[in-house]
Amino acid sequence: MECSTIQPRIIATCFSITAFVAALLIGAIWAGNPMLTVLYRALIVMLVCYPIGLVVGGILQRVIEEDIEAYRQAHPIPGEEDSQTPSEETADDGPAGAAGGT
Repeated sequence: MECSTIQPRIIATCFSITAFVAALLIGAIWAGNPMLTVLYRALIVMLVCYPIGLVVGGILQRVIEEDIEAYRQAHPIPGEEDSQTPSEETADDGPAGAAGGT
């Protein structure tokens, strides 16, 4: 799939930005810490949460791809089966047809 390489990065980015904003709000508004301390801690939280988001995004991408593949195998599209079957029959009938004709 064309989006399989970007989805974990999107999830990681959203996760780290959400953690950054949460750290800013909690540190500045509710805890009343100095702004420099709040920014420093928020940056650390963002840097820690990005790899965690990559791992979670990769796991989610793998689960989604496996689920899609299982669904495709359980519910094949009739047009795709018909296009594959004649090529397989042609490959199998080619040598047998030649042997039967002689």
